[in-house]
Amino acid sequence: MIRSKTITRTTRGRRRGFSAIAAVLLTLAAGCGRQGSPLPPLRLVPQPLSELSVAQRGERIEISYRVPAASVDGQRLPILTVEILWTTDEGDLSRIAQRRVRKAAPGERLVEVLDTVPPIGRTLRVSGRSHATRRVSALASEVVLRIQAFPPVPLDLSVARDGEDAVLSWKEPTLSPCAPSESGSDDKVEECPSIVGYNVYRRASNARRSERLDDIASATAFRDTKARTDKGWCYSVATVFSIEPLVESSFSAEACTDALDTESENASSEKAKARIESPSFP
Repeated sequence: MIRSKTITRTTRGRRRGFSAIAAVLLTLAAGCGRQGSPLPPLRLVPQPLSELSVAQRGERIEISYRVPAASVDGQRLPILTVEILWTTDEGDLSRIAQRRVRKAAPGERLVEVLDTVPPIGRTLRVSGRSHATRRVSALASEVVLRIQAFPPVPLDLSVARDGEDAVLSWKEPTLSPCAPSESGSDDKVEECPSIVGYNVYRRASNARRSERLDDIASATAFRDTKARTDKGWCYSVATVFSIEPLVESSFSAEACTDALDTESENASSEKAKARIESPSFP
């Protein structure tokens, strides 16, 4: 009898051990494939617009900017909706501004031209933001421009070759008499802008778009030392009243120069060299 009781107790102990192990395995099995807590959604909040600037060019206002290429946490953005805001009034820009909305690709650089120019003497305030998947960027840092009288266009532009350089010259335009501002206040302020220099623009003769050269001309002449001689070039000039923010006139009439005929020049120089080096006989 003692032996039988011992066997029975041993068997019961084993069964209890197996039951405990089975319970642990069932618990682990039940946990497999269970859905955990959902991951937080990607925050596609765009970065603010960059390179925002405003310029007065002749009789138009240009707003240029670059669309963000990534979200604030570095994620790639889809096609964005860009909103440009501007006003000449004081107050909360996001509430009182006029707006222009357009679609834009990430990283794209764009230029907006306003339909009308505010009155002389008014201060134009500009900002903007972009929208992506129902999320909106912060407003870009505000830029301002005080509207000035339209700068006069330079006169009689000409260009000539001097060796490999292109030399430009033109006549200084006549400034209009100072005119009262149209700021809307009773105190009229005389607007008397002055010429601070000239911007020179250049395009290849077979291209449509002109690009501004880095150097601003302080006089009515300019020497272009960087134009390739195997191309023809066309130049135009604009009078500058302010550099930052930019206030300049419309473009002057173009003046163009042809490409240098380097092959014929080299041939002529070789012939001249040969004449010099050839011995002469009596």
